[in-house]
Amino acid sequence: MNHQPQWLRNEVLDGLCKLVSLGLTRTPALDIINITAETWVESLSCCREWSEAEDRMRVHVAFATLAVTRTAWPCPRHFLESLPDQVAAHTAATEPRKPKGSGWSRLRRGRRIVAAPMRCRRR
Repeated sequence: MNHQPQWLRNEVLDGLCKLVSLGLTRTPALDIINITAETWVESLSCCREWSEAEDRMRVHVAFATLAVTRTAWPCPRHFLESLPDQVAAHTAATEPRKPKGSGWSRLRRGRRIVAAPMRCRRR
């Protein structure tokens, strides 16, 4: 059996607790969430080595992805499918999201309209 790092245990437990709070269908009872987390960590550590420096953000992103994409309780396979590659996780952590230009241009236009003095048309 592979080594199961404490940071991974903590991240998995935090991620599962957040999923519990969503009320997904087939959510395990709160009193067995620790056992569920242990099972997940064992499954995730089975054939894989985890590095805190490289994988902590990836684990966090995977749980965030599960939170917005799942309507039923996920299994470790779903987690692994949601796990981004190392480059994508690093990019998500370091670069702020930039909205598309059309949204910003509409926002600026809307602000100009609101800030402009009101003119009444005369008939």
